[in-house]
Amino acid sequence: MGHAHSRILRGLLAALSLILSVVVVVGAQETGQIGRLNITDSDTNTFPSVRLQVYGMDGQGAPLDFATEPLFASHNGFPVDEVVFDGKTPVGTLTVFLIDAAGGTSEQIPAIIAAIQQYASAGNMQEQIDHVAVYQIRADGPQQLLAPTSFFNGVANLFNTSQLTAEEGATSLYDSVISLIGEIEGMKPNPAMAASIVLISDGTDPGTSQAQPGDVTTRAAEAGVPIHTLHLENPGLGAGLELGRTYLRDLSTGSRGVAAELADPAGVASVWARIAGFREHSWIRYTVPEATGGPAQVEVSLLNNRDVRATTEVIISTAAPNVVINLPRESRSLTLPDLDEPVELQLSTAVTWLDGEQREVTSAELLVNGQQVADIPVNQLASFTAVIPNLTFGDNRLEVVARDIQGLISTSAPVIITVTQGAESSVPEELQPAGLNFNWTWLLWLLALAGLGVAGYWLWRRRAGSAAPAAGGSRRRRPRTPAGQPAASKPLDEGSAAVDFMGAGGYEPSFVMAHLEVIDAQTLMPEELTLGDAEVRIGRSPAQSQIAFRDDITVSRYHAVLRLEGNQYRIYDAGSTSGTYVNERQVPEYGLQLGDGDEIQLGAVRLRYRQL
Repeated sequence: MGHAHSRILRGLLAALSLILSVVVVVGAQETGQIGRLNITDSDTNTFPSVRLQVYGMDGQGAPLDFATEPLFASHNGFPVDEVVFDGKTPVGTLTVFLIDAAGGTSEQIPAIIAAIQQYASAGNMQEQIDHVAVYQIRADGPQQLLAPTSFFNGVANLFNTSQLTAEEGATSLYDSVISLIGEIEGMKPNPAMAASIVLISDGTDPGTSQAQPGDVTTRAAEAGVPIHTLHLENPGLGAGLELGRTYLRDLSTGSRGVAAELADPAGVASVWARIAGFREHSWIRYTVPEATGGPAQVEVSLLNNRDVRATTEVIISTAAPNVVINLPRESRSLTLPDLDEPVELQLSTAVTWLDGEQREVTSAELLVNGQQVADIPVNQLASFTAVIPNLTFGDNRLEVVARDIQGLISTSAPVIITVTQGAESSVPEELQPAGLNFNWTWLLWLLALAGLGVAGYWLWRRRAGSAAPAAGGSRRRRPRTPAGQPAASKPLDEGSAAVDFMGAGGYEPSFVMAHLEVIDAQTLMPEELTLGDAEVRIGRSPAQSQIAFRDDITVSRYHAVLRLEGNQYRIYDAGSTSGTYVNERQVPEYGLQLGDGDEIQLGAVRLRYRQL
């Protein structure tokens, strides 16, 4: 009978306390909640770009997606032009379970254990990334049952080796939660990770805490620690049962957490999903408005709600390199009829160092729309030509990345080039490669004139070869070869500077018409590659090869060369890593002569030689 009276008395005290707590908490929520932003890491190794690792939540505690959420940033008080999303990285979460198993909840102990084990399993917690700790509220405060662990077995072993029992005496709910909020920052295995508390309770505190009910919500909101609540059914509370549920719901709302019933699987799953939403943090990037070294104060805020902000200090090396693409804004648009072929552009960059010293640049590359498209010879940084295969109609982002002899990397501020589609090409003079005119009409006229000139030259040669020598002169003739006998090879006269290419029949051989068919390659290439020069280099680097398979890492930067010898091409390996093969035979040092239909293999690239 005494136990029954005690339970009734505890219920009445809890009800009285909860009436007060609900009034306090509801009053605290009238002001509403704003979101929260956290900067967890920074990277200044790609100056003048600065990268920040961030995560955030809206007013209801849901994670913010910085791939779509616009941001504003200032660097040393100067606003930056643009903040760019730069991908995500797994950081992990710390989840602290706080069990408030008071008298009358003994029958729900198995459900409490099952819920914690459900979280510490595949699909909810990610091993060796996420961490979990377990505490139980006692009369004198929270007692640690399990220190933070990143392994499922750590949780399983806890309940296999020790028995969880209900606390028969009174428990100090408010004091215990506030105490844990103060300790949670030091419990993080990784200071950058997001932390939250999962409170499993009936929501009552029978007057044993020193803190007021509203203090819990205030402390949690200030610390940025969401309190997710799982409500326990405690039949002994009587009228206080619903008040306890209401308090837990308001506590979660005020701290940006999620409230659910322990007996509701869908509600419990929503708590796990909310926690997992903070496992990954986002990288954002901006270009500094003022190129100076040393410490810099950075502030980031939501563009649509500047009250949601975070600050940090970044340190920029005073010896950092600074790369700038020299292209006036009025020259950042071009018109092309199509983008079926790669576009060749002329670009210029300048590299300086913050301390004014001049150092050696050891490597440089061009990025277009986030992809590396070309290695830039370091001695041509001031003016280089790049073949760009991935331009799109609309805005295109160009960046130059340079590494200096110190090992420091600089990524230039991005330059946006806008490509529009039109009937005729229009390219600013600054972007036109030296010696090239991108007006295709003029180019066709030039080709036609060149063709007429070549035809006239060969016609003149033929007529000159058949004409009689001038008076007083003599003309040396090729000895005739008797019918049925092969023509004997004849060495050049001593001191002769010309090679006789005349055929046995007394006529010049025709032009060689050859091309390569692309059978297999990772790089997007035309199906046929015309061979129009006496020497054609093939490799991965556009700077070193006329035919560049830039996306095929199995191809060396300069892999092989085709040389026109007589009226056929001969292929030579250029000291490649994987070798060059023709019809599955490795090309020797002295090369191999190619015939129509021969299959060429360079790394994983396969080509077929065709000659008319």
